[in-house]
Amino acid sequence: MGFLAVALLVSRAFAQTPGPQDYRLVVQVPRREADQWLKSEVAKSGGNLDRDRYHFVLGFSTGHYGSDPVQAIAMRRLAFSLLNNTLAAGDRVTPVAWELSVWNVGKSTSLTGDAQSRGAVVDEVPYAPAEQSRGGHDTERALYDTLERAVPRAEAPQTIVLLFTNTNQSQGPTGQRVTLFGANNSRLLSAIRERGYRDPVRHSFAARTRDESLNIDVTALFPKALRGIPGAPAAARFPTFARETWQPPADRPEAGEDLPNVTIRTLDPDSKPARAPAPGVAASEPKGGTFPWPLVLLGLVVAGVTIYFLTRKKPRGEATAQAAPGKGRPVAGRIQATLGTAPAAVRTELKPLTTASQWTLVQDGDGRPALMDDQPEGARLAGLRMSEQGRLLLEAEPDVAFQQVQGVRPDTGNPRLLTLRVGDHLVCRIAAVSTTRPPLRCEIVYTEK
Repeated sequence: MGFLAVALLVSRAFAQTPGPQDYRLVVQVPRREADQWLKSEVAKSGGNLDRDRYHFVLGFSTGHYGSDPVQAIAMRRLAFSLLNNTLAAGDRVTPVAWELSVWNVGKSTSLTGDAQSRGAVVDEVPYAPAEQSRGGHDTERALYDTLERAVPRAEAPQTIVLLFTNTNQSQGPTGQRVTLFGANNSRLLSAIRERGYRDPVRHSFAARTRDESLNIDVTALFPKALRGIPGAPAAARFPTFARETWQPPADRPEAGEDLPNVTIRTLDPDSKPARAPAPGVAASEPKGGTFPWPLVLLGLVVAGVTIYFLTRKKPRGEATAQAAPGKGRPVAGRIQATLGTAPAAVRTELKPLTTASQWTLVQDGDGRPALMDDQPEGARLAGLRMSEQGRLLLEAEPDVAFQQVQGVRPDTGNPRLLTLRVGDHLVCRIAAVSTTRPPLRCEIVYTEK
């Protein structure tokens, strides 16, 4: 083996594995091509995308997630583009995870105008391979499993199946012999015919990182006679969701990035449009000639309270982890974290709690832990952020693992992600495999007040 080849293998071995939410590694997403392709296929099935609403089953091939995480990011970014800029309130979405077969069917969510419903879809999307994954994927078997497990026969006329993968060609695990389902499998053909679907449609899209092009293949099923979901709103589909409410927020397009469809325009994702005065009624204005003493006194009180809280000393051993500045909807509740063990434990309260709040758990050179804002100093262990649903998401860095987790059930699709809701009391140990330091004890209590 040549020197350059050896050097390349060594550099890859020591390179840090991208995190599943490093969305900016994919700099170009084929949004417009995917949007136009979907609209064209819906029209071929006699559907009316603008007027009707449909059930979309979004299947994610996870067998390559470990070996090609950047391609997995590109696949999710394309699906999120459709979710946020092509789908609309009234559509229903069911995420599915598959490899040699379907290994998880997520909860179905009916989209509303609230970003929370799209956030619920994102929470069901797989971010890691199946447990004890052997790799590979069987597209035809996944189509059959999806029809059997995620598409009730009565709902088939309103259901579109989109399976995302790195290649439409079925592949067995590397170095292993397996029997694949096959495109002409009689069970698959019968399921397609009985539910009234057209032959599978296959299409390939190209995304880009800064250095290379990535294939995103889609194998899809469209009903021969597509019908809308009964009782769904008949309002026009476009403009679709506001850009500021994109889910997940970390995948939000840049401000100047062109999107396939026009979006609702808002100044703030949580603001409500000002109500215009009734015809002939002027907006109220302060009456002239009266000095606003109540406002002056209120200002003095606010200033005094602010000075008190800024200058008072905190009890020793306590700290407040201030979130990085940013817009967001306030979240009710109180979150307190205890890092380490007594007598050196660090107690921290997370503030402020908004849907834009985020912190980073770090350790300095002496192993002392701290929760920092978006410019942390020290070795990163995990990121913390509030979701649109008011949940605290704790996600470990790529070389970090959660151990002895109590009080919160780990995410089976992403073992590096822990989700806390109001009332949860998490106790775990956080271990960085790249250091010889003992695991850090972490306790987080999320209460209503």
